[in-house]
Amino acid sequence: MRRTSTWTRCTAAAIRTALVVVLGSLPGAALAAVWTSGGPYGGPVRQLRIDPSTSSTLYVATNHGGIFKSVDSGSTWAPINTGFGILDTRDLAIDPITPSTLYVAAYDNGIFKSTNSGGAWVWSGTGLPPFSRVHRLAVNPTTPGTLYAGLRGGGVWKSIDSGATWAEASTGLTDLFITDLAIDPVTTSTVYAGTRNSGMWKSTDSGGNWVAANTGLADPVIAAVAIDPTTPATLYVGTNGRAWKSIDAGATWVPADAGLPASVTAFAIDPATTATLYAGTLASGVYKSIDGGGTWVSANTGIESQSAWAVAIDPSATATLYTATTQGVFASTNAGGAWTGTSTGMTNLRIHTLAVDPATPTTAYAGSDRGEMWKSTDSGATWGTSSSGLPTDLTLLELAIDPVTPTTLYVGTTGGVWKSADSGATWQAANTGLTSSWIHALAIDPMAPSTLYAGTQDGGLFKSTDAAGTWVQANTGLFSLFVNALAIDPVAPSTLYASTVDMGLFKSTDAGAHWVPANEGLAGHTVTTLAIDPATPATLYAGISEGVVKSTDAGGSWLYSGIGLPLGSLYVMALAIDPTNPSTLYAGTTYAGVFQSTNSGEFWTAINTGLPHLILYAQALALDPTGETLYVGFNGGSVWQLAMPRIFAGGFEAGDTCAWSATVGGGC
Repeated sequence: MRRTSTWTRCTAAAIRTALVVVLGSLPGAALAAVWTSGGPYGGPVRQLRIDPSTSSTLYVATNHGGIFKSVDSGSTWAPINTGFGILDTRDLAIDPITPSTLYVAAYDNGIFKSTNSGGAWVWSGTGLPPFSRVHRLAVNPTTPGTLYAGLRGGGVWKSIDSGATWAEASTGLTDLFITDLAIDPVTTSTVYAGTRNSGMWKSTDSGGNWVAANTGLADPVIAAVAIDPTTPATLYVGTNGRAWKSIDAGATWVPADAGLPASVTAFAIDPATTATLYAGTLASGVYKSIDGGGTWVSANTGIESQSAWAVAIDPSATATLYTATTQGVFASTNAGGAWTGTSTGMTNLRIHTLAVDPATPTTAYAGSDRGEMWKSTDSGATWGTSSSGLPTDLTLLELAIDPVTPTTLYVGTTGGVWKSADSGATWQAANTGLTSSWIHALAIDPMAPSTLYAGTQDGGLFKSTDAAGTWVQANTGLFSLFVNALAIDPVAPSTLYASTVDMGLFKSTDAGAHWVPANEGLAGHTVTTLAIDPATPATLYAGISEGVVKSTDAGGSWLYSGIGLPLGSLYVMALAIDPTNPSTLYAGTTYAGVFQSTNSGEFWTAINTGLPHLILYAQALALDPTGETLYVGFNGGSVWQLAMPRIFAGGFEAGDTCAWSATVGGGC
């Protein structure tokens, strides 16, 4: 349908103004749009610290999203990553005298420092070995210019100038895999180091020399060390399955694990009543002792199966606790009696795949780690889990929704294909016939949706004609068994395209029965993602290591189509085409965010306003069927959405005309 809107014409200046306004709302335009996120929130948190002077201020170090800060006792969080070069963080330390000074252990990238409460960070690792994997940090409580860093495989390092420079301090250590550090709060020249394979070590000369401190300690795998703040000769260590206690400054150890079910990953000692302590455990939440580790009871309500990597006690209200877990931060206000999730704003999940319900544009799905499927019914404003039946050891890699019956979903995982027939409420395995468990790509025949294709990591392509009831291999002609992306012709669905990691792109015109190479012009590039024009299926786009390539002859040949994309170490990880205006495309990249093309890939521009950190990989994209909401999933930044409402509900079509008028200076 062509639409014509005629308004009385006025001055040239008014026309130019109106033209700018209307063009900013044309299909595909995102000129003034800003990315927002409603989650999902949480993800793995490795450390949690409380500001010693303002206990409502909290910091967490996360595996994927860098550092987050809360100024309202954990109710809400915001990323504070300005200056970071890597967002995989393992520890955070606060200067106890000047708590606006923070230090962060960045995995593979040494140490970063902030002097303005996380407002900005600078690298502070001069002297450390290149690509240092810093696992633990400790600040001298009385002389905070002295710090210690424990490295994974690199021993102990020390700074005496507030992190400006570092020197090794490992003399005597025979195990350089440092898992934890603790400083005696009274005699600060005494330092303890836990190691991966050689138990406990002690220095009485500020790290100058180390001696083993393992008498009675039967388990040498140390995960956590804690010192009683009022009686520092009393220490606790958590090991691979047990807890131990020393009352003679590490000279001897005895078991202190009665009632503990699992490995101890962290300790917190109540500063007001030091016989009360809490232990974070592996996959069993938090346990509590009120007799100095003599006996332990679960303090787990709300976090029963969580791995608790850190536990912190509010020093001004010791019944208030926080724990950092594999699924975000949880808080207790009754000394561990019950826990509630408190991760709002913590965009720290790895999102591998996204899909939008074709019949209900406000409904979207996101696949993550640990078997977590997330669902939003309000265009990404909020998310909830939709994972019943999915094992927690799965990574969800690829989503597909039945276009005819969108209550039916499929997800490819590291454990095969799983299917839901109730909009994601429950899931069942659908793997009969599959010989490869890693499913990287899924495609559904749009005209016969009981026919599906699955690209696997080491078994090539599989096909099902009974809605994933059974699968058979369909590899004839494929030169590689690692299929990482699929595209299906929406008009002639017997035509498919499959990209492989090591042998390029292949095409089938007989529903996967036979495959032939379709690589002319690809020049050996690895294709990471595929997209097919829904209106002109002979036009395809492929993401590669140097941008985007395009074919206008159904894969017969390929030409570069990435002008405007930054050169260098950039991969295009995801592509999406506006279903209502296929000349508009979106590309998700490594290191550079999201790009848009409004001219069929001829030129690209960045559309990153509002995104928190471009170092994140934009590895999944999805558009709702109206083309008005774009979703991006990051490898550690959760889901963000870009709303692009149209001036006219149906958008514009070729041949539409529009004229307008405006009143300037009181009239025309």
